[in-house]
Amino acid sequence: MTLGSRPVTDHVPSAPSGAGSGAGDLAATRTRTRLALLVILLGVVMTAVDTTIVVLALPEIERSLHVALSGVIWVIIGFLLVITVLATQFGRLGDMFGRVRMYQAGFVVFIVGSALCALASNETTIVVYRIVQGVGGALITANSGAVIADTFPPEKRGRAYGLVSVGWSVGAVLGILLGGLIVTYVDWRWIFWINVPTGVAAVLLALRVLRDKGQRTRERLDIPGMLLLGAGVFGVLWAMTKLSTSSFDSGVAGFLVGGVVLLAVFVVVEHVRAAPMLDLTLFRIPTVSPTMLA
Repeated sequence: MTLGSRPVTDHVPSAPSGAGSGAGDLAATRTRTRLALLVILLGVVMTAVDTTIVVLALPEIERSLHVALSGVIWVIIGFLLVITVLATQFGRLGDMFGRVRMYQAGFVVFIVGSALCALASNETTIVVYRIVQGVGGALITANSGAVIADTFPPEKRGRAYGLVSVGWSVGAVLGILLGGLIVTYVDWRWIFWINVPTGVAAVLLALRVLRDKGQRTRERLDIPGMLLLGAGVFGVLWAMTKLSTSSFDSGVAGFLVGGVVLLAVFVVVEHVRAAPMLDLTLFRIPTVSPTMLA
């Protein structure tokens, strides 16, 4: 301002030279953290959506690809079975080669599997491609929690885990709604095509905001346990799905008994393995056991 004819300058203390850059760094860190949570949520929601989005599309897939009911149900079961069997092992791959790297790889495999599912031409291809998609889903679900632990400080992890849990529940419900709308107004193949642009955007964002911070550790994969669990559950599920279109016979009984026997052998093997894929002592915890069994 001026006083009379002489200019008078108001002296304002200048900020310390590092204050502006420090505030800017803090804001950038917060933005990166929020975007990281968004990427993690996207992966979890996409996987949850694809566990249910095919439910209302099954009749259309059955007619379009001339698949029997006992075969088309594996479009759902195959996806979930692969995630169940591979999740613990892919978590170990994250410890060995980087959780963020495995999480990003999960997006890529999921996108490829989704595109292949949209291009499926018969029963075999749609089931096999859903298994490929399930491999991507296993990489995402197995490493999302570890990525949260590496990204957020301990006092903020609870909120992040809570949001991811809500994201899974919302995704499962959203899958039913999206599946119904797409099948009604577009075409069943678009329940898979929609994952491609969403997944590509998520990968690009993940490459920008996620950083591997965890220490790499040497892990041992439990291949026998994985094979026994997968074969055992497969045998039981195969028998159950066969019963939807045929009567109980020796073939169904063989798969059912064989599956149960393999699951019993799996329990024995896991007790003696030095690094089991499933720590059976978890079932001694009352609050954990019902969820694990489900």
